[in-house]
Amino acid sequence: ELTFDLSVHDLFLCWENGATLVVASEKELRMPSSYINEHGITCWFSVPSLAYQVRLQEDLVPGAFPTLRSSLFCGEALPTIVATEWVRAAPNSIVENWYGPTEATIACSRYILGEESIADDTVPIGKAFDAMELLVLDTDLTPLPTGEAGELFLAGAQVATGYLNDPEKTAASFVTLPDGKPAYRTGDRAAFGEDGNVRFLGRVDNQVKVRGFRIELGEIEAALRSASSGLNAVALAWPGGAEIATSIVAALETEDADIAAIQAAISTTLPDYMVPSMIFCVPEFPKNASGKVDRRGLGEVLVERSRIESEADTSGLSKEAAFLLKSILTHAPL
Repeated sequence: ELTFDLSVHDLFLCWENGATLVVASEKELRMPSSYINEHGITCWFSVPSLAYQVRLQEDLVPGAFPTLRSSLFCGEALPTIVATEWVRAAPNSIVENWYGPTEATIACSRYILGEESIADDTVPIGKAFDAMELLVLDTDLTPLPTGEAGELFLAGAQVATGYLNDPEKTAASFVTLPDGKPAYRTGDRAAFGEDGNVRFLGRVDNQVKVRGFRIELGEIEAALRSASSGLNAVALAWPGGAEIATSIVAALETEDADIAAIQAAISTTLPDYMVPSMIFCVPEFPKNASGKVDRRGLGEVLVERSRIESEADTSGLSKEAAFLLKSILTHAPL
């Protein structure tokens, strides 16, 4: 989409260097691996959700993309398992994870993947570009030591001065630090690693409260990915839209999965109040115009799936028949 700031990078960087811009059609985006190979793509820049799609289609295999020499990902957290498999699939490519909200267009940090193993579930967002600075600050805007999580702020030449005709939103997001430096409040949780790379830890607003416990939804999603061999996972507070959440539900982007085994596995690493009460299999997560996972849209899908399941009339049916009916109505794995 032209309204997605990352498209500006694709357009002008390409033309400035005399390259050919190959615009994928909607049909081609349904089969990204075929698109790459049929057009001989050499430089790839996308959100990680598209790489997940390649993996779901079982096309992310060693040597799959020999023409690629530069693979860039930005816009969402990049799962380590997907990045590692992409490195093998594109053996001639440099693979990088970029970070940069629209307010500091287009990107302001990067992490270049090498042969080193990454301990975290997601790839670090790396180190700042020239003229930019990544700051992990406490609630009083003081810098936090290495390894301690806080909110990520951005400072430097790329940071905007505010939002057009919206002084209230500008005042909330663009702040002046104690040393007089202007900075942008990203709303992302992060921490500096010992190697100087910044680790992305999720959104500040993805912290929810359930049964009195504060929960980071990103931790649940990481556990689900680990237990499901790297499936895309989203965790949501439940009921959706309620003032007080009573539990957690989750979705895995797949046609089928052993839900019982996954719940048993995450129960060994997460406290009981963080284990999703329901896990749904959704063949394809809804995406927004930028290709990112639409969490709100996915929540609506899960609400509808739950409603259908709860309203299924199983009276007069055997236990086995009732289970079969609900599985059919909700497209759940049998």
